[in-house]
Amino acid sequence: RRAFVPIWLLHRYQTEASAKLLGGVYTPIGLSGDDITVRPVPASHQSAALEALLRAISVEALTVPPRLSPALSYGPRTNYDYSTTIEIMPTAGGSVFDPMRAAEIGAVAVLQNLLAPERLNRLDIQQADGMDGPNVERVLNRLVEHANASASDGAVGRRIATTIALSLAKATRDPALSKTIAMQIDGRIASWASELSRSRARGAVGDWARGLGALLSDRQALDAAIKDRNILPDIPPGSPI
Repeated sequence: RRAFVPIWLLHRYQTEASAKLLGGVYTPIGLSGDDITVRPVPASHQSAALEALLRAISVEALTVPPRLSPALSYGPRTNYDYSTTIEIMPTAGGSVFDPMRAAEIGAVAVLQNLLAPERLNRLDIQQADGMDGPNVERVLNRLVEHANASASDGAVGRRIATTIALSLAKATRDPALSKTIAMQIDGRIASWASELSRSRARGAVGDWARGLGALLSDRQALDAAIKDRNILPDIPPGSPI
């Protein structure tokens, strides 16, 4: 169980590096008097980074192989010890391993980097400068499209989609984010909530869609959900390895 966390989140540093390409700039190191030119990351590289990050939160990438559950569910009953439990994947099922929580944490690890406020601000700055690369609107649209597609792909997909929705809402509460961008995200969430609430899908997918739509439409309930670590879990520490 202790070995699982660093293996499951092995890509956390590559995720951080890839996200830096979005809205990124190359800043060469030089000496006083050198001709230093700061230039943005090419639009094609930024687009490729966005798609790579979306693949990292796919159902395929975040499904724990079922054969691992028996070994990961074993654990002696002991009193809580911070030093020995801090790097164990939290679970909603008692001593039974929770692959859904692992999927949520894997998604959060990517979304925290993708939706960092300074990154979204830089995307807006680059768009204003006339750069033809991913902008905030494209990021929002791709995330909503990804969430909708994932939701129809089983329970893991609905966990990923829910995590995307809550992460978007959480991003708007960050004071470092431009208020203009925050309002843009809030507007996209509102239109998405309306679409979800009108879902005519049956079974689990339809119930989930209408339930998420209701949550996204209720500001007070949404604020509480964002603060609830059982809904939007923390990532187990990784540095230093």
